[in-house]
Amino acid sequence: PGGLVRFKDIRRYVEANLHLAPFFRQKLLRVPLELDFPYMVDDEHFDLDYHLRHIALPKPGDWRQFCIQASRIAARPLDLTRPLWEMYVVEGLDNVDFLPKGSFAILTKLHHASVDGTALTELTWRLHTQTPALPKFRKKRWVPEKAPDTLSLLSRAAVNTAASSLRAGKALATVGPRIAGLAAKLATDAASGRHAVPATRFNGDVGTQRVYDGAIFPFAEVRAIKSAVAGATVNDTVAAIVGGALRRYLADKREPVKPSLVAFMPINTRQDASEKQTTGNTVAIMTAAVRTDIADPLARLAAIHEATSHSKEVSNAIGARELTDLTKHAPAPTMLLASKLLLLGGFGGNPKLPFHNLCISNVPGPPFPLYFLGAKLELFSVVAPVTDGFTMFFAVTSYDGKLVVTLTSVPGIVPDPAFMAQCLRDSFAEMKRAVPAAVKPAGRRRSTKAASRATA
Repeated sequence: PGGLVRFKDIRRYVEANLHLAPFFRQKLLRVPLELDFPYMVDDEHFDLDYHLRHIALPKPGDWRQFCIQASRIAARPLDLTRPLWEMYVVEGLDNVDFLPKGSFAILTKLHHASVDGTALTELTWRLHTQTPALPKFRKKRWVPEKAPDTLSLLSRAAVNTAASSLRAGKALATVGPRIAGLAAKLATDAASGRHAVPATRFNGDVGTQRVYDGAIFPFAEVRAIKSAVAGATVNDTVAAIVGGALRRYLADKREPVKPSLVAFMPINTRQDASEKQTTGNTVAIMTAAVRTDIADPLARLAAIHEATSHSKEVSNAIGARELTDLTKHAPAPTMLLASKLLLLGGFGGNPKLPFHNLCISNVPGPPFPLYFLGAKLELFSVVAPVTDGFTMFFAVTSYDGKLVVTLTSVPGIVPDPAFMAQCLRDSFAEMKRAVPAAVKPAGRRRSTKAASRATA
């Protein structure tokens, strides 16, 4: 109303909705000697003004300036003594060609220990409405619960370790009979070189800086590309677009595109609507080559579909949900030791022994427009977490007819993120040209200006 959303109104709205997710007011409480997993406990000194911040881009306020600002915010570590989130209201986006003038951004930063991508998306939608009418809200009373003392933590640790061992044993008993056959299958694949992972510029340490950029595609055209290969999915199509972009990028750097780069892909294991939640991590993983070694775009898509189908077969041989349960029920000391062994072994971060070269994660959104305090949400995207071994993260989001692919990396790995974004656009254009006319999306002819905005 009136074309204006005030920061003080955003603050009041966020404060009234803090009850939507417990982690908004909870901080970590570590157990002595790491004998149990940390607890999330109420922060008795919670201060909303520390977590909710208001900034503005300098003129001209273009997309590149926003990418730099988002990268700087993502690079700063969160304070582990406070609730693990920050929210920035960023105004001054007046010179972004695919956004209306006067737009503002809400950049929410959270620790992955508190929430995964699916849970974060669920929380985002709960803060929005399906109509521009201003929602009614009122601040709810909150009384923090007292945190357990040290003696209580230690007693709970003993009980939890014993109980976790029993639950993990039960889960392993369910999974165990299928492991031998799966191991033999994986051994055969390894011997044939099927899962070879090349050492590339994308494997290494992250340092303290970040880079971010992205590309926007019409979702209908992505679906048309998908339809050109029988059985292919949107995820397969995005992986093929990313594979083509990396092929271009490496060729520009005069670096090899063979053997193919391998992507690490998280899988949401929530089974139904009853498991929708705004906290926690419920994911499994799979890996698949993005076929940077194949020049033909549709042949690349077909090869990726075959690879992801195989990875899903491997995952289904045990069950993604069972694997998730197995890791959740493992005792904390066991998980701590396992993680340290993985780090010592250079899990992904060792350039000479990589497990993967990049990460691709898809977080789908609704196909209809949403509103925040009456302001229409124009674009939904992700600045992804990166760490040693995960130095190249392509986050995929879909919303209101748009599919957005964003890159998060580090300057030492991708010194030119805008060029990588252009490689994504060029790869998409190449795939679109390769699609037979019979499967291209029908519809009214779009103006040149609209088409250029859609791929900006």
